[in-house]
Amino acid sequence: MQASRRPSDLSNDTLLAVRQQIFIQLAHLCEPGIMPPGVYLMPDETDPLRLCGTVFVRQGPYFPGVFRFSVQFTVQNTQLVLPTIFFPPILIHPIVEAASGRVNMLPYLSMAIQRAWSTHPEEPMFLTCLAHYLHELFSADFCATLKDQWILNENMGELFHSDRILFNRVAAQSAGLSTSSLALYDTQSGSGLPGDMDVTRPPYHGANALGTVMPFEQLTPEQVKKVRDALSMT
Repeated sequence: MQASRRPSDLSNDTLLAVRQQIFIQLAHLCEPGIMPPGVYLMPDETDPLRLCGTVFVRQGPYFPGVFRFSVQFTVQNTQLVLPTIFFPPILIHPIVEAASGRVNMLPYLSMAIQRAWSTHPEEPMFLTCLAHYLHELFSADFCATLKDQWILNENMGELFHSDRILFNRVAAQSAGLSTSSLALYDTQSGSGLPGDMDVTRPPYHGANALGTVMPFEQLTPEQVKKVRDALSMT
């Protein structure tokens, strides 16, 4: 099997073709009713095979967390392969590797069989299905269906079944950290965690770290007032 290849190793024609596949799917996500609530995706400015995203958790043990993530594609034999997804290590979750923030994709493949989801990244609905997977990942029902061989964080996997109260406390702590000003407005980190500079992957062409995660800018007092005034009128 040919090794996975990064953008710098690809021919211009191959890179153009796979980028087109990704952007066609991103355009499809803009259609009404396609994306699950609270999940957002955008292309990375420095790496053409990378997407940045955010999940706004609306219910469940990780509510009201705001978790940024990255979707890193690679190419084998001129085709996109199943991407690797990274969350910030502040997300303590049964299928998220504690050291790197890597998400186990085996549950996705299992759910794809049950729900007729796309399993090939070049299929038109792949990113849509992936967004739904990331949305469900934060629910208690999702955690209840996990098999032992899918668990990447054994402590959290065991807690979910042995001490649900403590599990919920740890999940709530993750949610609280995700909305702290240091994590929310940080743009220096590869995973969205302050000081965690590209721990999960090598930099693309030595790109500036700024913009490697979906950015959030802190509102000025005037902007906050405008938002509150607009909300009061609805």
